Amino acid sequence: MKKQKTGLDIADTNKDQLIDFDEFTAFLMKMYHQQFNNTSHQGPTMETEAMRHFEFMDSNSDGKVTVAEFDAFLQSNVTEQDGQTKDE
Repeated sequence: MKKQKTGLDIADTNKDQLIDFDEFTAFLMKMYHQQFNNTSHQGPTMETEAMRHFEFMDSNSDGKVTVAEFDAFLQSNVTEQDGQTKDE
C-alpha cells in the first residue's frame, strides 16, 4: 500500500526533512490555489502572510522549519479550526 503524502512531504521539495521559506511559500501558494481555485493572487500580501506563518512555525528562529515545528503548526491550526485554543 502506498503511503499517503503529508504536508511536509509536499512542502519539503529538496527532501532534507526541513522546510525553508521558499519551500513554505510555494507550499502555501499551492494550497491557496487548490482551496480557492485562484491562480492570480500573488504579490506582497501572500508573501507577507507566508512570512508571518513561517516565523510563527520557526520556533528557534534558525530559518528552517523542522518536522516537529511543522507538525505543531498543523496541529495548532486543526485545533483552532475545531474551535479550541492551543491551551485546551
